[in-house]
Amino acid sequence: MSVEKSRGHLTLLFSKDHYRIGRYLERFGKNLIVTDHKEWPTDEIVRASLDRHMVEKSFRQTKDDYWWASSPCAIGQMEE
Repeated sequence: MSVEKSRGHLTLLFSKDHYRIGRYLERFGKNLIVTDHKEWPTDEIVRASLDRHMVEKSFRQTKDDYWWASSPCAIGQMEE
């Protein structure tokens, strides 16, 4: 990749690595599912894997300051 200046304009020059693009496309869209539920049928394992987005969404919400914001609360001592 290089940048050239001609007639007051910058031009970015690059070339595609067709080999690496092809290797990426061969892997695109494949998932490896690892489980310890050996007694489950294959379709049940796949279904559980596809439902993981709900768990991940809930986990992200627990980290979201908008939904679970908290701050220290100062409680003063009452005078007697």
